Amino acid sequence: MDDRFTQLADDATAGLRDDPELRLDVRAELLSHLEATARAGVADGQTEEEAAEMAVKVFGSPVELAGELLAANRRRMRLRALA
Repeated sequence: MDDRFTQLADDATAGLRDDPELRLDVRAELLSHLEATARAGVADGQTEEEAAEMAVKVFGSPVELAGELLAANRRRMRLRALA
């Protein structure tokens, strides 16, 4: 696994830190998507380095992604906190 993927996943899921279990689930899913995107790039003829760079670029800014993930999971976090 590329260290950039780990850093992106950690940064993007930082807003979910109040629900560690949810954060781990979302982080694992994000890493899976990053790895799949990189594998697709390699299958298309890119080097592993090029494919990893492309995968990170596809997912965009960690700050923007963090906001999207928080917004998408905010209700879920509230419900899980009540349970």
